[in-house]
Amino acid sequence: MIAAAPGRVIVATFSSLVSRIQQVIDSAVRHQRRVCIVGRSMTDTVHMAVELGYLSAPNGVLAHVDEVRGMPPNKVIYITTGSQGEPTSALVRIASKDHPQIHIIKGDTVVISASPIPVTKAGKQNRR
Repeated sequence: MIAAAPGRVIVATFSSLVSRIQQVIDSAVRHQRRVCIVGRSMTDTVHMAVELGYLSAPNGVLAHVDEVRGMPPNKVIYITTGSQGEPTSALVRIASKDHPQIHIIKGDTVVISASPIPVTKAGKQNRR
């Protein structure tokens, strides 16, 4: 998906899923993209995982949002929380234009990296 995406890629996953974060970083390296980590829990987890050696990112791959602002959209990946639609997650705030720095724009590809949770007609989660 990252190779074929015409613009920015926004990957939503669990902040605790360090192996998936590594997969996204590895793909970013393969496709010459910079990676921005978005959301407090995601940022905290990535910083700790890099510090402890659980995540590996070549110099210059991880970037702050301000660093990628002027870059071509097809050179940027955001990794964020919100794969389960949590109301205060970064992805929900990005999608609803409530995030202070990032909004969905035409050409973005959003990847939800999570298993769906079935919901009843009343809108309640059906956890089996």
